[in-house]
Amino acid sequence: MTRVTPELRALASRVLEDVPESMLFWTCLQSHPQGAAIWRVTAPAGALVLKQHRHPRPFSQELRAYREWLPALARAPLEVGPLRLDVPALLACDPPTRTLALTAAPGERLSLGTHDPALVPAAHAAAGRFLRALHELPVADDDPLPLVDAVAARQDEWHARARDLLTPAERDALQRLAARRDAFAGARRVPCHRDFTPDNWLLAADGLHVLDFEHARLDAPEADLVKLHADVWPDRPDLAEAFLAGYGPLTPDATARLDVLLALHAVATLAWAERHADPAFEALGRRALAVALARS
Repeated sequence: MTRVTPELRALASRVLEDVPESMLFWTCLQSHPQGAAIWRVTAPAGALVLKQHRHPRPFSQELRAYREWLPALARAPLEVGPLRLDVPALLACDPPTRTLALTAAPGERLSLGTHDPALVPAAHAAAGRFLRALHELPVADDDPLPLVDAVAARQDEWHARARDLLTPAERDALQRLAARRDAFAGARRVPCHRDFTPDNWLLAADGLHVLDFEHARLDAPEADLVKLHADVWPDRPDLAEAFLAGYGPLTPDATARLDVLLALHAVATLAWAERHADPAFEALGRRALAVALARS
């Protein structure tokens, strides 16, 4: 799917003010065998990013986020200290090829570690403020299945898949965490990014730009905190503190929901890694499991 097809060339030409295709310069930014292919396309008139999805679901989820959720955030710009919060804008889409044309955001991914270390806490605070604004968008939870029941079903499925990968002591601790799912009773789903990590935050001189909404859908708000707690903050509690300064403190019920989702993330990651024979993913699952069990 990394081949630049005539359909993609025509889309880029049209969005870039009908520039001749011969004047387009293509740079492949990402190509994943199971995910999207991403190009930066430059021309005399400017630049854009094309993101072509392999599968319908992430395409539809990202398109919904850019069409229905993110314009509301753009209409009320957010700033945290010197950083302005922003997202790419949707310029066009091509459903037959599952392609989005987006504005090109400046900056480098915060996960690369190339920025001034003094700016990193401010970036986490800004990311927290962005996430709070996303979660507070007035979007109805129209799923007929209560969230507490959906979480229970997910637990049953993933605990069964991961059972043989866990020791008896780990299974007992996970059951204790699972019992905290009562905290989901009455909770509603909100717009969630669901891959909210520094790998999807571009830090530039003028602000923080949040990318990659292909996993976005309605979910428990704490779902957006799971990967940060599992992968980023164990060694950097100062960054967790900075983030929550922007996001706001967690209530006891929110903390209990986070405990449940951390454990669920750990067992799901382990089961996926075992099925796909992926040692790197297994290491992430073990790390997440250790973080989850420490909260039991």
